[in-house]
Order: sequence, then C-alpha cells, then structure tokens
Amino acid sequence: MLVVFLAETVSRTLPETRGVGRHRFFPALLAVAGWLVLLWFAPRALSGNDPTNPLLPQFRTLFENYTRETEPVAVFSTSVWPAYPTLPQLRRRQGHRFLSAPYLYIAIAARREDGGAAEKLVFGMVREDIERERPPLILVADGPCAPCEGRSFAGHVLGQLRPVMGAYTRILPPGLPPRFLVFARTAESSGG
Repeated sequence: MLVVFLAETVSRTLPETRGVGRHRFFPALLAVAGWLVLLWFAPRALSGNDPTNPLLPQFRTLFENYTRETEPVAVFSTSVWPAYPTLPQLRRRQGHRFLSAPYLYIAIAARREDGGAAEKLVFGMVREDIERERPPLILVADGPCAPCEGRSFAGHVLGQLRPVMGAYTRILPPGLPPRFLVFARTAESSGG
C-alpha cells in the first residue's frame, strides 16, 4: 500500500509527455519499488552480513587468508557473485579488467558468429592482466556452460588460461563447495 501511495505521489510530479500522459503511474511504481528494494538490500550487501548468502563467510575467510588489502583476486563466474560485493568489502580488487565472467561467457557464446575472435581477444586481455597483476588467488566457479561445446565453464576458462596457470597450484580451502576451484600463486612465482 505504501508503494502504491508513493508511486501515485511521484507520478503526479512527473511531467506529462505526448502519448503517455495518463501512463505516468507505472514508471513511477517501478521507480519507487526499485528504490525500496535497493534500500532493503543495500545495507545487507554493504555490511557483509547477508543472511541470504550462506557462503559469504567462507569467501571472506578465503580472501582474507590468501590476500592482503588492495591485492587482486581473479574471479571467474557466470555472475558477479562471489566477487561482488565481497572484494570491495574487503578492499580487494578484481584481478582482471572485467567486472566478472559474464563478459567472458558472452565472448564464448559469440564464437559461432565471429569465429572466436571476441573470445580470443577477451581471454588474451585476461591472460595479460593476470601476468601483470599477479593475483595471489584465482577462483573459478564451475557449472554448465551452453556455448562451451561440451566443457564445463571452469574447464573452458582454465583451458583458455593454461599459459598463465603454471604459476598456480590448486588448493582445497575448507567450507567451499567443490564447484569452486581455487588456485593460489606458488611461492616461486610470487616474485617476493
């Protein structure tokens, strides 16, 4: 009821435009509902205490144990989670230039259209970033990948990253489900 009241109030303040003058209520309803949802979830996301994400403590512990503040962590997933909001909350940064792997997934999916040019370009940039940034930790979420032609998402990503993965060894942190593959930079390749 509050949402409808606020939407009606907001809709009266919107200027009328040709053809949609009587339909100001719906956009106002969406805007008000969106802001209320944002106000509800933002404090949880920013606090790091999100009860809807039971794995958040495990990722926090993993990132805290293997990285220091401001160090990069290369996260590959088909969504922005678990990199966000965890990395910014802990003052870590993404270990490659892409927000998260949806860009990689899109580049993989475009293979049929462009013969793999986007995929080659994107993964080339990611390999350059990993060589330059030298993240102490790489996290790859496994799962199905429709455009990966029979491979899992992790299998495809790790295949593309093979040239830089020699500097990393697989670790098995407690508490993370097996669908998350975690790799730590080896001491010999850490450079310090």
